[in-house]
Amino acid sequence: MFYAFAMLGIASTQFVQILYFLPIALVLLFTNILAGTARTLCAALMGVLTPYWFVEAIVYMQTSWMLLLVMCKVFGPLLL
Repeated sequence: MFYAFAMLGIASTQFVQILYFLPIALVLLFTNILAGTARTLCAALMGVLTPYWFVEAIVYMQTSWMLLLVMCKVFGPLLL
């Protein structure tokens, strides 16, 4: 499960609106596949967040905060 949601997280770094599929994927996982446990939920959340940890580390090492600001501008319309 971690790898599947990590791919979803990697895709969301380029196209943020793909995160709209996250609740749908979790509901399908819990209802149709019947693999809904706390362990699966934690693996899914860690998988989605892992690419963002790497992006933050790259931004911190390069000290190019403009990349982080661009990502915040992308997330702005998503949150409204």
